[in-house]
Amino acid sequence: MLIQPTLDTLNRLKLHGMALALSEQMTTNAAQSLAFEERLALLLEREEITRDNRRMTRLLQLATLKYRDAVIEDLDYRSRTGLDRAQLASLASCDWIRSNQSVLIHGTTGSGKTYLACALAHQACRQGMSGHRASSRSSTFAMPMAASPRDSPRSRRSMC
Repeated sequence: MLIQPTLDTLNRLKLHGMALALSEQMTTNAAQSLAFEERLALLLEREEITRDNRRMTRLLQLATLKYRDAVIEDLDYRSRTGLDRAQLASLASCDWIRSNQSVLIHGTTGSGKTYLACALAHQACRQGMSGHRASSRSSTFAMPMAASPRDSPRSRRSMC
């Protein structure tokens, strides 16, 4: 059987994971003994994994995180940061994103605010959502300034 035209068709259809899995199956003798349905299931599983990995890579690149390797599982609860396991487990579920809420993290310098924000954004990317970490410097300009009642209408317009 000519396998190269099949591999070319799979690649043309952008089924790169299936093409790679099929070429691997052709080189191993263990896959030859499997039934058609089992081999097809392996090909589909490989394609799904490949697409998930590509999506995750794309989302992490778009997130432009300072700490790309920050994950919730690596957080240190023993330090003096005051992290609550239950609250972080709730945040890790990303229900707050689905309900269109935001998380504001504050603390002293060096307490791990940026790492925690990157870990939460990474968790969102794992669940197929886009993530972004914004510092207070970048978000300060996005917030409208509060106007005093004594300010003139002209000065209030110049503040916003």
